[in-house]
Amino acid sequence: METFQYSRWDNTQHPFRIDPDDLLNELADDLMKHGDLKAALRSVMRRGMRGQMGSGFEGIREMIQRLKQQKQQRLERYDLNSIFNDLNRRLEQILRQERATLRKQAKDGRAGKSQKKEASRKLKSLDRLPQSFAGRIQGLQDYSFADAEAGKAFQELMDSLKQQALGSYFKELAQRLREMTPEEIQQLKQMLADLNDLMDRKIWGERPDFEGFMRKHGHLFGAHPPQSLEELIQRLQEQSARLSALFQSLPTDLRDALEEMLEAAWMDPEMAAELAELAANLDFLHPAERKGYPFSGQDPLPLEKAMALMDELQKIDTLQDQIEALGKKGRLEEVDEKLLEEILGPEGKRELEKLKALEKELEEAGYLRRQGNRLELTPKAIRKIGLKALLNIFDRLKASRQGGHRTDRRGLGVEATHETKAYEFGDPLRLHLQQTLMRSVHRGGPGTPIQIRPEDFEVYREDQLTQCSTVLMLDQSHSMGLNGYFEAAKRVTLALHSLIQTQYPRDHLYVIGFSDLAREIRCEEIPETTWNTYTQGTNMHHALMIARKLLSRSRSGQRQIIMITDGEPTAHLEHGQSFFNYPPSHRTLQQTLLEVKRCTQEEIVINTFMLEQDPRLMKFIHEVTKINRGRAFFSSPSHLGEYIVTDYITHRRRRIA
Repeated sequence: METFQYSRWDNTQHPFRIDPDDLLNELADDLMKHGDLKAALRSVMRRGMRGQMGSGFEGIREMIQRLKQQKQQRLERYDLNSIFNDLNRRLEQILRQERATLRKQAKDGRAGKSQKKEASRKLKSLDRLPQSFAGRIQGLQDYSFADAEAGKAFQELMDSLKQQALGSYFKELAQRLREMTPEEIQQLKQMLADLNDLMDRKIWGERPDFEGFMRKHGHLFGAHPPQSLEELIQRLQEQSARLSALFQSLPTDLRDALEEMLEAAWMDPEMAAELAELAANLDFLHPAERKGYPFSGQDPLPLEKAMALMDELQKIDTLQDQIEALGKKGRLEEVDEKLLEEILGPEGKRELEKLKALEKELEEAGYLRRQGNRLELTPKAIRKIGLKALLNIFDRLKASRQGGHRTDRRGLGVEATHETKAYEFGDPLRLHLQQTLMRSVHRGGPGTPIQIRPEDFEVYREDQLTQCSTVLMLDQSHSMGLNGYFEAAKRVTLALHSLIQTQYPRDHLYVIGFSDLAREIRCEEIPETTWNTYTQGTNMHHALMIARKLLSRSRSGQRQIIMITDGEPTAHLEHGQSFFNYPPSHRTLQQTLLEVKRCTQEEIVINTFMLEQDPRLMKFIHEVTKINRGRAFFSSPSHLGEYIVTDYITHRRRRIA
């Protein structure tokens, strides 16, 4: 009977904590399929888990899906081409305001003749400006505005464009650009020239003087300056990626127009040239993936917002790459937690913490342990997985009314009957109370109190279960995996192991895996056992040799071999080597049947469970049963467990009077 204990909430409880039992069950399914514990953990991380009362976790696939949705929402909302509309609108407004002031000056009766003439000249120069945005701002670089507000607005527009151009490489410097003095601008230009010189030296295989560069220009890099040229180049590459993405997201004509526009924003052609050379050097040293984004929305997008949006999209891509790597062989520590929280919020961070806690939860529950750098299942976990496999078999048996039952009680190797007998020394004292009282009354006569003596005891007669030693021969050949049979065979191996441990503790179970060669598999190795993906061969001969040797340890009780296979023997052992041939050679069949004969001579029963109705296999197994008198069954993988467990329980009892 289960006991539940309730206590006052004290903020230390974890009501939505991942249930280790649920997690182990999820893990077991993948482990049965692939036999790789690390891969099974990654698989569970990929798909997530839905536990009871919110105790599960989201999983990598769902995280990636949320990131894709966030990206798609942005792409479907904005019209990237509208950045030019915004810039043109701002410039047109500046020019309208300037023209209005000039016309007013030209018509002002109080203005002097020279002032009117100057106003007319400026109006004509504005009319002669090129149609392109880049051409117009270039033509206005040396223009002296008559309207102070228009002049200020134009300067703000230029500063904004310069900020975007410089900010694509140096974010912190770009933010200070408006406050820079001419001397500081000159220092900036010199830094760019020296940086390009460093990169040129690196390209030509010379040794760049990075330390000298930082002594001269380190103050321009803020509180966290780069520690090496490689780190600086990586930073520049990362920051320039958003401008590159913006260019790649635009049609060719608009891309060219934007490039001209940003170059034209610099009144200093030397500064523009240094930035262009920097872009070329970066592209040579670290060619970046030229990746654009397919925008399809209608919302307008100013240039500043477009650059910020490119930053967001690239962060989403970076985070997506980090999370996708987890499903392969990436490590959770490589996911940027701050970036995850920035994009997916606190909820996303919590889900990552749950993923990080999976191994710890299983370790604390006693299901996983570390042996050096290796993670492995504990005996407790193996028992749990085996018991689940066994209970699933009993559930199917119950549903199909073929017999079988669940029990968590551990027995003494006996089964009670309804028959009784007089107690003898050594019998288990399981009294039949009614018969015991009747014997006492019959001896002493009626009356109270009844005096019960040992000779009055009447006990239940019991079915005694003999000790049984079993070798389960598990076919690990290539076809077992390709045909999808191996998982079912492995599940039933664990189930039988659990059945014997819990219901027949005096019995022995050995497991032998065989493909081109055979070997004994320890019980703790079963969950991570897999089929042979490299070498061909079904070496029953070698497996039977090992089985006979193992069973020779038990000379009393039943001794049997349970063989699960999907094909006839195609290999045998000779002089310590495996000899393979397909179709099977006469020598292989002969040697295997000779080993069957030896098992028969030692009173070892061989029961075969065939997963294929192959004529050659059935013919061979017919020969085995003729020699050995064991039983042969054909079973589909889905019913293999029911057949083997039922057969084991049914045929390992004998009555002792």
